[in-house]
Amino acid sequence: FGYDARDAAKHGAGHPEFWFYITVASLYFSGLMEDVDHICSYPGHTDTPKKITANGLESILARLGKCTRASYLHDLILRHSTAAKSQPIKASDRLFKNQLSTIRLNKFPHSNLAANARKTPISLRGKRVLVVDDMITSGRSIESARAYIEAAGGQVTMFGWLKTISAPYMALNAPIPGLKPYEINTITNEPASTAHSYQAGVIAQNAAAELDDMLKRFVAWNI
Repeated sequence: FGYDARDAAKHGAGHPEFWFYITVASLYFSGLMEDVDHICSYPGHTDTPKKITANGLESILARLGKCTRASYLHDLILRHSTAAKSQPIKASDRLFKNQLSTIRLNKFPHSNLAANARKTPISLRGKRVLVVDDMITSGRSIESARAYIEAAGGQVTMFGWLKTISAPYMALNAPIPGLKPYEINTITNEPASTAHSYQAGVIAQNAAAELDDMLKRFVAWNI
């Protein structure tokens, strides 16, 4: 099922409707959406904006926002400089500062894929933001998003579409001193972090088999 999920997240291919239903059900019935004010996705590794397609991740998240009355801000997090892509590089070269130094927050994001950006600057103080990343390798990307949103006074819930099973999740130990959330920051010192084992973090051991079975039944479903 991982190939189908990746194709849905990256290209709007595979069976995006299935993953939309799974995502909405997981977030809703887990209670994670109860206090979420905004939803945003993490940008790609280049400074070129993602192309928004009818069946892509952005459209799915916009629909999730409508279902839960949370505004979807696809460009809340901006990539101002290209960063090294995590998957193909060595684990030792995956650094927080590569992410922290290449993103910033946008004061005037678009709401729910609207044609025009908001006219007044957004305030995240006291707001909870659901940050969604399509592919989590080590967690440094989504943790960097958390650092920026918390620096702006917000709170963060993080959701990963897919996770590389061979890499531990790296969590920041503390806020980044002096981080200016809406400006370009140059981070020279690698911040302290804690590694969390992938296997130790798996709560539902049968989840993979259950997802695979559900996807097969969805594909074979005749309405």
